Amino acid sequence: MTKEERAAISRANAKKSTGPKTEEGKARSRRNAIKHGEKATTLKLFVPPHTAVHAHEDRQAFYSFFDAHIAKYHPNDEIELNIVRQIVECEWDINREPENKTSISNFELLKLMDQVAHDDTDLSALTVQVGIARAIAADHAVQFGIKHKAALRREIERLEKRYFRLKKLC
Repeated sequence: MTKEERAAISRANAKKSTGPKTEEGKARSRRNAIKHGEKATTLKLFVPPHTAVHAHEDRQAFYSFFDAHIAKYHPNDEIELNIVRQIVECEWDINREPENKTSISNFELLKLMDQVAHDDTDLSALTVQVGIARAIAADHAVQFGIKHKAALRREIERLEKRYFRLKKLC
C-alpha cells in the first residue's frame, strides 16, 4: 500500500469519527487530559485539577461525583451546567467536613498522648474521649465548619431553586 493510499484511508476514517454527542460525553471528553495526566509527577501536587479539589484529594472521585450530578440534573446548556457545577462544589465541601473533624480529633489525641508521655499520667479511654470532645467543641475551626456547612446547604437550596426555574423557562 502506498503512502497516498494510507493517507486516503486515514482521512476517510477520520471523517467517521465525530466525537461525543451528549453533554455528559462532551464533559467527559474535556477531562481526557486530566486522566492522562494522572501519571505526571512534576508539579502534580501544586496544580489542583479543579478549584474544589484539594491537592491530596482523589480527583477521579470528584469527577465521578460531578458526573453523577450531571446524570441527575441533565443540564441543557452552559448556564445550567454552571449551576450544577456550583451545587457539586458545595456538596463536595460538605462531604469533606467529617474528614476535617477526624483530623482535628487525631491532632488532639496526639497532643494528649504527648502530654501523657511527659507527665507519666495514665489516662482512661473515657478521659481521652472527653478531652478530645472538649477540644473539638472549643476549636474555632469546628465551629466555623458547622456554620459553613449550614451556609453551604442554604446555597445548594438557592442554586437548585434557580436551576429548576431555568428548566421551567426552557
